[in-house]
Amino acid sequence: MRNRHIYYLLLSFTVLIISNRCKTSQQFSANNNQKEINQKAEIYALENVNIIPMTTEDKIIENATVVIKGNKIYSINGQVPNEATIIDGKDKWLIPGLIDMHVHNLANANLGSNYPTKGATFFIDTQDFMLLYIANGVTTVFELSGRAEHFGQRNEIVNGKVIGPRMALALLIDGGNGSGIIANTATEGRQTVRIAKAQGYDFIKVYSRLNIETYKAIIDEANKQGMKVVGHIPDAFKGRIAEAFVPNFYMVAHAEEFSKQTDDFSDDQAKRFAQLVKQNGTWLSPTLITMVKIAEQARSLDAIRNLPVLKYVHPLVQSKWLIANSYHNDSSQERIAYFQKLIEFHVRLVKAFRKPAFLLLREQMPEPRASCGDFRFMMKLNF
Repeated sequence: MRNRHIYYLLLSFTVLIISNRCKTSQQFSANNNQKEINQKAEIYALENVNIIPMTTEDKIIENATVVIKGNKIYSINGQVPNEATIIDGKDKWLIPGLIDMHVHNLANANLGSNYPTKGATFFIDTQDFMLLYIANGVTTVFELSGRAEHFGQRNEIVNGKVIGPRMALALLIDGGNGSGIIANTATEGRQTVRIAKAQGYDFIKVYSRLNIETYKAIIDEANKQGMKVVGHIPDAFKGRIAEAFVPNFYMVAHAEEFSKQTDDFSDDQAKRFAQLVKQNGTWLSPTLITMVKIAEQARSLDAIRNLPVLKYVHPLVQSKWLIANSYHNDSSQERIAYFQKLIEFHVRLVKAFRKPAFLLLREQMPEPRASCGDFRFMMKLNF
């Protein structure tokens, strides 16, 4: 009899817990629904604003009225709802959100030796870091050396804990004794791609030390897995660069991936590279500013000290730039002159790419719509 009382007491306690959980779940659901209703109800109207739509017509829409409803562009020069909050955009400019096509975001990291329970030893405030993108109109970034911490950052943004851009993540695969994930055989390359797919990556980044067999296996396997491949042209293709352009090699990540393949920095060579890219349907993200900044640092560290944005850079990163700067520490007049040749060739390279690349862009990319919120420049990301 005593055991029966204990049984009924435990049963009642369990029912009580389940009941409370149901109430909590219902309350949570109700709060979420109310939050969504409130968000949908928010309506803003930007009046007298100038719009750069970035369409093929290349026309500016002056003194426009843009209605934003539920965090989306509802209309341009349409009727303004009575409940809209009015924002004066006089003498202001409105553009689609920008995409930074090549970033390496700082994230928490473990420095030094590891042990099973060791956590990060280098910490980044994700909000402070990501807010810089939003403040400068960047609403999407392409992380080209993704790792677990970047998935965490993306999740923080998606669930609303951090205000930041949308993030696309690529896993970096290198060969030899390089950086990132290493693959030195075709089998290793294919398995690494399959693992990346299972982990949630949408892109693969190939790197400089991959051998030719592994490189081609990675690209082939990525195609089977529905993943696009971007990145470097491996050093193994020096003197045979045409072989690097195989189907599903979707984007070259730097202009210098071409200049490192040749000693001929002529216009004819630039045109040859452009033709290779066009024939394979490959895109180029030239990152022209990179070589410019490298040359400036090689000349003087004042190029860093005088940066207006240096105050926003993490102190440890500032220290690395100023103390352990290999571009400056290994500098010479010959090296600076070489950097300058690269800068000049990269500009000629982009000019050579412009005609075939622009025609390709016109043929392959859909007309951007005002309601999209941003313009998929250089590459169509899979979201």
